[in-house]
Amino acid sequence: MKKILTLALIAALGVAGASARSYKRGVSENQFSLLGQMKPLEPGVSWYYTWGNTPPSGYQDQLVGYEGYDFIPMCWNAGYNADAIREYCRTHPKCKYILGFNEPNFKAQANMTPQEAAAKWPDVVALAREFNLKIVAPAMNYSPDAPYQQPTSWFDEFVNLVGKDAFDFVAIHNYGGFGVMQTLGTQFWERYGKPVWVTEFCYWPNEGKATRVEPEVQISSMVQCVEWLEKTPWIYRYAWFKAIGRHENTATLSSPCYALIKQESGTGDKELSPQGKVYVYMSTFDTAKWHPVSTAIPATEYIASNGINLHEGNNPANPLPIEVSQFNAGAYLDYQFNVPAAGTYNLVLSVTGKGEPTRYDPSVGISLVQGDNVTELCAPAIFSLPGNETEYINRSFEVNLPAGQVTLRVLDGRPGRPSGIRISTVGLWDKAGVEDVTVDAADNADAVVYTLNGQVAARPLAPGIYIRAGKKFIVR
Repeated sequence: MKKILTLALIAALGVAGASARSYKRGVSENQFSLLGQMKPLEPGVSWYYTWGNTPPSGYQDQLVGYEGYDFIPMCWNAGYNADAIREYCRTHPKCKYILGFNEPNFKAQANMTPQEAAAKWPDVVALAREFNLKIVAPAMNYSPDAPYQQPTSWFDEFVNLVGKDAFDFVAIHNYGGFGVMQTLGTQFWERYGKPVWVTEFCYWPNEGKATRVEPEVQISSMVQCVEWLEKTPWIYRYAWFKAIGRHENTATLSSPCYALIKQESGTGDKELSPQGKVYVYMSTFDTAKWHPVSTAIPATEYIASNGINLHEGNNPANPLPIEVSQFNAGAYLDYQFNVPAAGTYNLVLSVTGKGEPTRYDPSVGISLVQGDNVTELCAPAIFSLPGNETEYINRSFEVNLPAGQVTLRVLDGRPGRPSGIRISTVGLWDKAGVEDVTVDAADNADAVVYTLNGQVAARPLAPGIYIRAGKKFIVR
């Protein structure tokens, strides 16, 4: 007979929230007009720019005085308004940066030769020095226009004229996805030796033209790019293109579906799109943060991943509106825990999703990660899912751990056999003080049984950790 193991509840039940917002994460947007458009981004966005000299005033001056995240002025081309930037910097002494010319190697953008840009650059430098601002060099991108299709061709000539001491950072744009971003960003870092700003990025492979990129594809590219941007030390800041626009396709209209805000009509508060929820609430990948035991954390608070995707979730017990929505074909997620004492623990996943017959049932295993060494702690186990994406169950994995800072890897055990699993929260629970109770006694008890997420558990109880009458117990 299956056994239920009962433990004293050693800590208050709860789910930890997300990390503090990233200093790096920003947004490029020139159509903000309502406070209700800007405020939903505050939990995750630290800065923005509009390609302009000063921030927008908004509809009926709604945005005057808004400081939910920092505005950075830009000298878009030679015609920038230096006096407007001066006035903004005088009234906003916290302003620390100024952005240079925008895609000067594009005829449709700043459209400046390296010589023209170099001739104007001393004025930008003087303006920056006047207010002790750090200078971001002209933002470069692959161009359709000869002779400077390659961004380094234009920028090499510019640097030869002004010197590397004439700016503090370099800047690039990217619409080609993760691989293109990584290649161009690394090239600029190694070639010019200055930290990199990515001041525009999303996945738009036919940039500037009608292009159908489905939301899931856009989010997948976003997830991969943001993890790299956050974890790469020489990436100083980055900005998503853009907050306002289309977030979903229709049968007759094609879009790259980049919008972070749902554009409902009217002047009231706006909601984040699925893309916006992922961008705003995605992890900051803080490797100095080690999670305590006996506390569930959002599954999106991983510090390394492979082959996963994120999407909005439906778990009311998760403080974040996103969860891991794809986990197959060799996928893994790494989590950091501070283990108080060596011993036996249970790693508990709160999961939902559709398995057989529409998708394969998932197979999940647990490993210990120590540098380059990965040691299996719990062999991959196949289990069933609820059959929907609204009901959550707990799946527990028994692991023997050393004391101290421990990195655990949750990994897919059936490469090539995609499952419909969605992972909402992850928690490590101490198994100290165990005594046996039969499953029948628990199932027939009058007391209501709750999941770790505070929901009434469905009978029969699936494997996992539950709460009954103030006690924590495990069903194997």
